[in-house]
This record gives sequence, C-alpha cells and structure tokens, in this order.
Amino acid sequence: MKTGWIPGIAAVVFLAGGILTGMTVFDNGTQTPKKADTLGGIVVEAHAAEAVDYGRDYVPDIVTRNIYHDASVVEVTLSALKEEAAAGTVNAQKAAEDLLDVFSAFSGFSKYYEYGGEFSQEIDGVIYGAYVADGEDPIGGGIGYSEIFTTGDYVVSNLEELVSALEAAQSGEVVFIEGDADIDLTSVGVLVLGEGVTLASDRGAIRENGEVSTGARIWQAGYRSFRMISAGDRSRVTGLVLDGRNPHDHVLHHSRCFDGKNWADTQYYALTPTGNEGITAGNDMRVDNCEISGFGHGGIHLPVGVKGVRVDHCYIHHNQTNGLGYGIVHNNGTESVIEYCLFNYNRHSIAGTGAPVTGYIAHHNVELGETLSHCFDMHGGSDRGDGTDIAGTYCEMYNNTFLIKLEYPYWLRGVPEDYQTFYRNICLERYENYSEEHLINERATLYDNIFGGVLVK
Repeated sequence: MKTGWIPGIAAVVFLAGGILTGMTVFDNGTQTPKKADTLGGIVVEAHAAEAVDYGRDYVPDIVTRNIYHDASVVEVTLSALKEEAAAGTVNAQKAAEDLLDVFSAFSGFSKYYEYGGEFSQEIDGVIYGAYVADGEDPIGGGIGYSEIFTTGDYVVSNLEELVSALEAAQSGEVVFIEGDADIDLTSVGVLVLGEGVTLASDRGAIRENGEVSTGARIWQAGYRSFRMISAGDRSRVTGLVLDGRNPHDHVLHHSRCFDGKNWADTQYYALTPTGNEGITAGNDMRVDNCEISGFGHGGIHLPVGVKGVRVDHCYIHHNQTNGLGYGIVHNNGTESVIEYCLFNYNRHSIAGTGAPVTGYIAHHNVELGETLSHCFDMHGGSDRGDGTDIAGTYCEMYNNTFLIKLEYPYWLRGVPEDYQTFYRNICLERYENYSEEHLINERATLYDNIFGGVLVK
C-alpha cells in the first residue's frame, strides 16, 4: 500500500553549511566537484553516466535528528579559527578543511563528506563499492527517497493518539506520525505493530516552505532493558527516527566486569540492557528510510526463526555497547537482506548468532568510518558453546564500502554450513594488514575487492 507516498523527489542542494533552522539536514553540495580524486590511494575517475550516477557530483544528504557529537573538537577548532581571523592570518584552504573537520565532529558523520561521496570505482566495466544506479533511491534514504509517506489511515502526533491508532489498525492500514512529533514511550513500554500494518513518518520529505522533515522521533529514557517496537509479520516501519538514548560504548564498564574473570563468572549483563532494542522484527517485514540509533543491544533484532526481513535505505548509528552493540542482530535461524544503508559507530553493524539456518545478504551499504570492532559479523560454535564450528548457513557481502582503518570489514568465527562470500567491496585498509585466517576458510571466499587502492582478485 502506497498511501501518501511521494514518487521521485529530486535531491536538493542547500546553501553553505547545509543546516536548516528547526531541522538538521547536512549536505556537501557546495564543494567543487572534481573529475578525479583519491580514496585511500585509489584514483577515482568519474563514472560513466549510463552505468552509474553516484560520484563526486552527487552526494546524498544525510537527514538526521539524533546527533551525538564531540563538542571538544568543535570548540577547539572554532576557537583557533576565531584567533586566526582576528589576527588576519586565515588561510582559505586550511579554514575549509578545519570547518569540514568541525562539521564531521559535530554531526558524527566521520569520513562521509571527507570523501565527497566517492564510495565506488569502476574498473573494466566492473563497479566496486556502494553505488546507486540512475534513478534509484539514495543510500541512507532521506531526501530523494521515492517512497516517503505524507499521510495514512490514521494520522497522529502524540503518545495517546499513537497507542490508540496501533490498537485499532488492521492489516493493510497505515498509521502515520506527523514529522514534527517527538514522542516519549517510557510510560507505555513496547509498541505492538500488528500483522501487515505500516507505521510511517515522512523522513526526507520537502515541505511547501522548503523545510525538510527529519521524520517523527520516538524514544525511551533510561539505561534499562526495553523493546521499542514489536513488529508483526509482513509489517513495515518507514520514515521514522528511533532513539534508544544510550549511544555510548561503555568500554571501561566492560573491561572492569571482565578483568580476571571468566564469562560465566561476571555480572556484566546484570548492568547491561540486553533487551535494549529498537525493533523486534516479524517475518517478511520491512524497515526502510529510518534513522535508528542509541540502542545498547541492537537497533533491529530478528528473534529466533524470523525469515524474510528487509532493511533498506536506513541510517543506523551509535549502537555500540561493548560486548553487545549491533545495528542489526540475527538470532538463531533468521535470515535477512540489508541494502543501501549507512552505518557508523556500531560495535558490529550486522551480527548473527551463527546457529544453523542463519544467514544474511548485505550489499550497497557504506560504513562511514567509526566502529568499535569489525563491521559485519557471524558468530561461530565456540561463541555459542554448542560443540560445533558452524558460523551460520550463508553470508553474502558485496558492493559495500568500508571507510574504516585498522578494524576488519568482517571476521571469520567459524565455518558456514553452505558458503560465505565477500566480493566487489572497497576497503581503505591494505590487504596485507589483515590476517587471512580471519577472512578465508574452506567455505568462506574473498575475491575481486579493492583494498587500500589495490585490486585483489
């Protein structure tokens, strides 16, 4: 059902700074496009227009409402610029670079704008890394997304209206939350989304006055276990902002709990919100064009046996409690497709228990540059303690871009029952800086990727 969606909104370039009053919409449209530049040593040529429309000339805006920024970097850099301006010693090029650093530190976007959208490269007709073809929706959703809802069968703006509408909604109906809404769910706990029901807002919609909606935000307070949305089969969550209010890595807490202790002896999880989740998924459900952040356990959780989940065009970040911290987490026997998403500041952006009949396909996603551990993950038998070496049934990762250094794009923790493949991806780190034992085994293959500017066939 496509009630109230806007087909084919064009991407918009804002004035310098890209920050709108009352909204937070960032873009880099004022940077001078280049025909070629470097990405970790790669010479990035302009893409052929007939094949790819996603290069230096087109940088999708990130629409965000949940910002967890480093104020110290902003303050120090702006103070230095102020002193240089007072002394008349400002260098335009350096000032531009400093402001980009401030912008990235404030927004938490890491290397996204530093690389100006150069997330893919074409070599001999083969495209590596994440890209969108001409006419397709932008990675991360937001401005330019083609399935933005602007109304529904129920239109709500507060908690009482939302709870009432979800109780009444039937399969095929849409509950729409107005884009300016900011709803605290703490007093009601979990929202139950019925089978076949769509919960929507308008993230990325351009209003008549030119403002851009960040989408309605729903949140819960407190460092505790909670599940924000329990979704039924064939349901959909689209255009919303979900805020778990727990964006921190808690590394020191984790270290103190495990110092000199075995896993079974520690009381770590007594203080850690293991059920701190944004969406608990149902079979064949879809999560799209959402911003999901600040969940200690996982932004999206697939409970045991759930199949057919699709997560696309989302911005998923700051889900990073050490020991947990997943953007999308797969329980035993679950399967999903994850595509065209932006990830940043997660412990693992994608994770799985690795039990039999567990698998996912991840393609055309971008890691923006910060991660607490390896980005994509599938546990092995030793993690589960089941006496096997099984690391899921399958895992396919292709055309993703990893703007990270030092950490692995993925890490082998066992042997898949069927296969694991990693191909046509771009990684900033050079291949020789990784250990092959963590990348390849008898059923896990890696081929045809760019590592640190070098094509590794």
